[in-house]
Amino acid sequence: MEKAGERIERVSLIDWICLRQSHRTVNPADPSGPLNIHDDGRWAFCPAGLAEDADHLWYATGGVTRKALSRFRWPSEDEV
Repeated sequence: MEKAGERIERVSLIDWICLRQSHRTVNPADPSGPLNIHDDGRWAFCPAGLAEDADHLWYATGGVTRKALSRFRWPSEDEV
């Protein structure tokens, strides 16, 4: 039987990732926390799982799955 998380993984794409270096060194308290909704209503991912009002530096991914983030080349802050 398919779990809800697996179903979401198949159909949901992450359109924004937070590139803030200080957010990349913090582990989220809740493993599902890194996902949130961007201002435009699409999925966003902050590695630290910080709230929407944190000092994010958003980067448009073009749409990737959560699993693909492990293979995604994350730009540095100064590349954006």
